[in-house]
Amino acid sequence: MAGPLDGKIEHEPYKDISEYLEKLNRYTSLAARKKFSAGQRFHWWHHLILPAELVKRLLLRLAFLDGAAGVSFACLSAFHHWLKYAKLKEMRQQRRQP
Repeated sequence: MAGPLDGKIEHEPYKDISEYLEKLNRYTSLAARKKFSAGQRFHWWHHLILPAELVKRLLLRLAFLDGAAGVSFACLSAFHHWLKYAKLKEMRQQRRQP
């Protein structure tokens, strides 16, 4: 059975929104490529991911209690989940073009 760990865990947040968006772009592209390779398709209901994730994070996980930082994180996180499907749709459309 493992006991307490020695040492500290350092949390290094993003230095600014630009750094976060660069990583968001990279990770959502990777996720979309993985879904594309697995043969997954975009469906109209994937557009509902954005509001559903936002409600889940803001209300169910109480992100609003963390003030502006919590609301910002909830919005960006919901956008992340939707964006990978939007990129998947774009990949499928580009594949069909000559």
